[in-house]
Amino acid sequence: MPLMLRKIRQARWYKHAFSWLAVGQIPADPIADLQTVENKLSVWHINEDHSNLQDVVVAIAACRDVAANFDYALFDERVCSELNIEIEHTVGNTPNNQVNQKWHRHLVKLSADKLLKLAKVICEKGETKRIGEKEIPKMIAGASLAGKIPIKSIKPNLQRKVITTPLWKTSSSS
Repeated sequence: MPLMLRKIRQARWYKHAFSWLAVGQIPADPIADLQTVENKLSVWHINEDHSNLQDVVVAIAACRDVAANFDYALFDERVCSELNIEIEHTVGNTPNNQVNQKWHRHLVKLSADKLLKLAKVICEKGETKRIGEKEIPKMIAGASLAGKIPIKSIKPNLQRKVITTPLWKTSSSS
């Protein structure tokens, strides 16, 4: 089953931390991670075998200013059809052109009701993951050395972290 990926802040998605929530309810904070623009939500298609997961995660992480924890949620792509949410294949905006062209999507024509239902499904059935801040520069260095992400496209603060990784140092001294 193909999945959709959305960058989140993991702490917002802990539904069990709130004893005051009634059964079937989710906290309000996850909605902040589903910020739309023109009633569209940016997401990323993840292949059934997860073969593109690392490329997508690294491409998104390479857009940031700092090497911080990278949190994301995965949810079944079929949720969109079940909620009558349209998916458009669009070009993403990361330093990895292949990722941008192949795997970026917009969920379109979103109403507040559809967005709330999506948040509920992600909260109840989705999977949240975290990649630690120490791994991010290493992963970006690997992608850059493999020719997937030009080092000059990375913001200066993060770029400094990437070029000080052992992988980068070893490769550049060869």
